Amino acid sequence: MSSTSVALAIGIASALVALAGTVRPPHWAPRRWHRFYARSHGYFWLPCPLCGHDTGGHEWRDYKGLSSTVPDPEYPPGSGRGMGICQDCTRAGRGHRDPLITEREEEPNA
Repeated sequence: MSSTSVALAIGIASALVALAGTVRPPHWAPRRWHRFYARSHGYFWLPCPLCGHDTGGHEWRDYKGLSSTVPDPEYPPGSGRGMGICQDCTRAGRGHRDPLITEREEEPNA
């Protein structure tokens, strides 16, 4: 293999790594891509406190009105502090529900 082709291969590999680090991975992408993206952009990469599935801070968002957090057990109830949960737990509705929002949803419309 010539030095030109080695340099070209290294350049292409570097470009792909740079691209992978700047493009937010879709939810179906391999976990390695998610971990690389999270760490290269300063997001957390931790296990979900409910199921243990590794998840990144870039994946932490509410889904169709379902919460992507649970109360943080290190703080007193009502402190407003939460921990992010994975997308699967969010979609399953395992996140924290705000009692005020729940009460408003349950009130009959007059």
